[in-house]
Amino acid sequence: MALTVFFALGILGIDFMLYVLFQWTWGDKRRAIARQVASYRRQFDAQARLPFLVPSEETRGSSQRSAGTKAEALVPRHSPNTRIA
Repeated sequence: MALTVFFALGILGIDFMLYVLFQWTWGDKRRAIARQVASYRRQFDAQARLPFLVPSEETRGSSQRSAGTKAEALVPRHSPNTRIA
């Protein structure tokens, strides 16, 4: 019985020391990264959203249509404005 209690307390003590070790080594880094991400999201959400207007086929005349326009010509593939889905 005494040996069982000793093992139980020893395992709980080692678990506690591991928890403290991980909090000491990784705890502040995770909080700092979380703060940076939160501040970036606040700045991004505070920016004014500009609507992206696309004229419909009905509103623009047939003289403005361009059959040879490709998407790569409008926005280059390696442009900073390019987004992946």
